[in-house]
Amino acid sequence: MTHLSQGVPKLTENQPQDSFGDQIDARINICICTCRRAELLKRCLASIAVVNVPDRVQIYVSIIDNDNAQSAADYIAILKKDYPFALHYQHVASSGIPYARNRAIDVTLELKCDYLVFIDDDEWVEPEWLDVLYGYSRKVGGEAIVSGHVIQELPDNVSETVARFFIKRERGTGTALSACATNNVLIPVFVMADLGLRFVEDNPHMGGEDTIFFTLASQKGVPIYKCAEAIVHEVIPESKANMAWLSRRKFRVGIISAWRKKKYGRSRLIICLNGVLMVILAFGFSALLAIALQRELRNKYWLKMCKYLGVVAGVFGASMDDYRVIHGE
Repeated sequence: MTHLSQGVPKLTENQPQDSFGDQIDARINICICTCRRAELLKRCLASIAVVNVPDRVQIYVSIIDNDNAQSAADYIAILKKDYPFALHYQHVASSGIPYARNRAIDVTLELKCDYLVFIDDDEWVEPEWLDVLYGYSRKVGGEAIVSGHVIQELPDNVSETVARFFIKRERGTGTALSACATNNVLIPVFVMADLGLRFVEDNPHMGGEDTIFFTLASQKGVPIYKCAEAIVHEVIPESKANMAWLSRRKFRVGIISAWRKKKYGRSRLIICLNGVLMVILAFGFSALLAIALQRELRNKYWLKMCKYLGVVAGVFGASMDDYRVIHGE
């Protein structure tokens, strides 16, 4: 596929048509990677089934099952009979999110789609989500990666001091990004077909390979824009809604941050020295705030310390296997 010159592919007599004979401007493959989260997947697919479909767009939905037991297969086989969009099931035996995401790329190319949209299996979408996401892509020329907004839904019993760390300061629509995540994103297919980008499989259970993917896309000149009005909701289970999980996540973010800093040309020594300094400062503030009984601020600086510990560890090639544990089964 060549780059889109006017926001959407130009129509030719050989382009696909819908069941009413209307020409199709674009094909979108919505991909959901999943592993043993049946109830969450059902909610996700139910929400997609009632989305507003953009004019002259053909929708496909692809389920990439990363469970060796293929636990989603029977459900998808039943669902596809009455599902409003073409529903594809793919099984990936190799354990790890990057393997599943790369299979999503393969399926998108096989279907000759123009865009790949990723959301997570623990998310559900609002009816206007896809219309807004695709509409913004057209508005900015059709060749940009567009990252939507994720609202995290917490359990009722989560303390306020923990809950605040799940509330992200959302960037406004049109903000240019240097990277994003796969939890709500539209990717023009040329990023994979022409630029050859794939998700790195070196540490398949660590996570963060989406940040690496989009960082590389940005470095190759692909713009990434925020679209805050394209909203999905993420279900946060109790197993994640605690300081222990947040601490591990921040440590992992630090490892990926070290990779990005090295990719942008910073020396290992400078990254390490800066990381050590920030660890000392953050730990000091956290200890003082603990003495002063300022629990919320203490937690803030504790998580900063965890992140910069991850940065230092990342300089020396540390990795994690957080994604061996499946939350929300």
